[in-house]
Amino acid sequence: MFRHVPILAALFACFGCFAEDDIVPASALDILSPVVCEKAGAAPSHHKVRKWLAALLQASLLNESANGFNVHDLVRDVMVTRVEEEHGGMEVLQRRVVQLFLAAFDELGNGPKSPDNALEGFLIRSLRHHVQQAQQPDVELWNDDLLMSVLTHKADIVSASAVRGIGLEDLQSAIEQCEGVGCWFEASKLWYAASIANGMGSGELLKRGLAAIGNLPDETAETRALESKILS
Repeated sequence: MFRHVPILAALFACFGCFAEDDIVPASALDILSPVVCEKAGAAPSHHKVRKWLAALLQASLLNESANGFNVHDLVRDVMVTRVEEEHGGMEVLQRRVVQLFLAAFDELGNGPKSPDNALEGFLIRSLRHHVQQAQQPDVELWNDDLLMSVLTHKADIVSASAVRGIGLEDLQSAIEQCEGVGCWFEASKLWYAASIANGMGSGELLKRGLAAIGNLPDETAETRALESKILS
C-alpha cells in the first residue's frame, strides 16, 4: 500500500504516532513535515505533506472533520506496524515528535500576540501520549535530556502533561532512584514537576523537592531560583 510513493508512505506511517481517536489539526502535521519528508528522502515541505494528506483522504485512509483528521483503529494498526518495521521503531519516531512539538510550542509562546490556541491546546494534550511512547527503557529518566526538557519545562502545563505521560507512580520511583545516586538537583526539579500534576496532593512532593535541594553541597543562582519556585 503506497510503498511506491515514498512521501505518501512516510506520511501514512507517521500518522501512527498519534494516540487512538486523536483528531489531528493540519497545522500539527505541518510541524511534522521535517520528519515525514526526511523518511521520504525529500526536502522539508509543508506543501508536499498537504498534497499527500489530500491523497490519503481521497483513498479513504483518513477521515476529516471540522477540527482535523482522524483514522480508523484498524488503519491505525497498520500505520503503527509500518513504524515498528523501521529502524528504531516507534520510540525513535516519538522522540522526534516530542522534539518538534516542544519547539513548536515554544515558538507559539514567543510569537504573535494571538497564537493558534487550537494548535497549542492540541500540542499540550498530545504530549502526554508522545512522552509516554518516547521513553528509553535502557536510559535513566534523569539522564534523558529530551524528556527532562519536557518534564522541567518553564511552562507548568507542559510539565504536567509530560508527568501524566510518564505516570506519577513511575516518576516517583525514578526520582527516588535519582536520589539514590546523589543527583539531588535533578531530583528536586522532578519533584517539582510531579507536584504540578498532583493537584491537592502536591504539598508532600514539594517538601521532598526542598529536601533534595538541601542535600546539595553548594548553592547556586539556579538552585536558589528553583527553591524560590517551590516555596511560592
